[in-house]
Amino acid sequence: MTVHMGREITGLRFGPTKAHRSRRPVAIPTDLISRLRRWKAVQSGIRLRRGEAWTDLDLVLTDAVGRPHAIQAVEDAFAAVLQ
Repeated sequence: MTVHMGREITGLRFGPTKAHRSRRPVAIPTDLISRLRRWKAVQSGIRLRRGEAWTDLDLVLTDAVGRPHAIQAVEDAFAAVLQ
């Protein structure tokens, strides 16, 4: 079990990067910044509606209750896009 942001999380591991050089700034386009800000507003509404059911891990892309997407779901969606 891992503790992240004060919550005990089963089955997930959050931690620092393996090498200190792995942590570095990444430039992103301004269009992406505006999209992420819009998504944050949408996600805030979802959090309010979910209430206690929301698992607040401070993640950007989550499932319907705030947890990371299941890897199989991500792989399946990516494969569908590729086809």
